Amino acid sequence: MTAQEQSKDGKRTVCIPIDASQNASHVVDWAMENILNKDNDKVVLINVRECPKDVFGVECDYKYFEDRKEESLALLDRTSKRMTSNGFECKSIALRGEPRTELECEIGRLNPDLILVGSRGLGMVGRALMGSVSTHLIHHCKNPIVVVPPLIKQ
Repeated sequence: MTAQEQSKDGKRTVCIPIDASQNASHVVDWAMENILNKDNDKVVLINVRECPKDVFGVECDYKYFEDRKEESLALLDRTSKRMTSNGFECKSIALRGEPRTELECEIGRLNPDLILVGSRGLGMVGRALMGSVSTHLIHHCKNPIVVVPPLIKQ
């Protein structure tokens, strides 16, 4: 269902890609405190199980994805329960593959009103070497995106 179809009920669709990092948890907390409205927003949590490549560039096998499935579903369940216990409407989507491309595809399909993503605080060199999901989504998605900076470590 697209955001246009969902907007018939008057609610804004907000996508939040998450992983098991502290930064992703911070994005959810920040969103609940600062940007989400319990009466007007539907939240879609998305987690992508990535399959690392070996030194020869060969991706892992199907079993690896399946072994990580329970972790992904548990993360989505915990986060969804945290949001619903705070009064937010929430649904979860578990995907597998390369996070940037899978998120781009799913977000394109959902066509949300807003995307909230975290940032690991990588510098220019780190983003160039490791890649950045948030940077990829900014350049490839047509939807508005809010990048939430990481917590400042004291």
